[in-house]
Amino acid sequence: MPRLRTPIGTALIGAALLASLTACGTDSTKDDHVAYTPLTKATFGKEVAAATADEETVHVGGDLGGQKLDMWMEIGKDAASTSMKGGMGTSEVLLVDGTFYTRQKGDAKWSELPPEFSKTMTGTLEDMSPEKMASDYAKSLETLSYKGDKKVGGESLHSYDLTLDQDYALAKMRKQAQALGMDPSTLKAKDLPEMSYSVLLDDDNLMRRLEIEVGGQNTVMTMDHWGDDVDIKAPAADEVTQVS
Repeated sequence: MPRLRTPIGTALIGAALLASLTACGTDSTKDDHVAYTPLTKATFGKEVAAATADEETVHVGGDLGGQKLDMWMEIGKDAASTSMKGGMGTSEVLLVDGTFYTRQKGDAKWSELPPEFSKTMTGTLEDMSPEKMASDYAKSLETLSYKGDKKVGGESLHSYDLTLDQDYALAKMRKQAQALGMDPSTLKAKDLPEMSYSVLLDDDNLMRRLEIEVGGQNTVMTMDHWGDDVDIKAPAADEVTQVS
């Protein structure tokens, strides 16, 4: 994969918690492979955005620096209307109506995080939605290389290597840092880690897999079960403790 220096992939990793995100009612694990026309630099962002625009749910899995990710998402039009539930490492996470809840696996009670924390997190999640990520591709894509089909778990996916504009990526990273209460002026382009980045799409141009190497650390995120029924609700009041 090509080498690049950009924080966008790091942002995607954070997404997971978010990013971001079926084939409009079809089974995303289908084996039949139809004729596929490779996307170009001019069409990549637009086509990936169009594929995800009508999708409402997705399952996100992967390995984020040794932390196992297993997350279901209901994709809203913005971060505030996006819900998710699942696990990352030893923690369980729940996001409903803009409020974050967390607990250690095996615990009976959820901790409701303070509104200011939830607001900050939902603000950062807005950039992680599938449509927003596709929009970022369209705005910041510097080079695109179609690598052909790649077999993953017995399924044939279409592999692309990307490079992204460094200035755009740095601006995005500074925005994320500011939302988290950091001083964005301390973030310099020369400090960005070296990274290689690959995206795998299915026949409908839905994102199915991200393969990222940041500073020598490998990360894989998978996206499947697009459009499956998912029920994400806030925990009952007697299952929640407040965190001040």
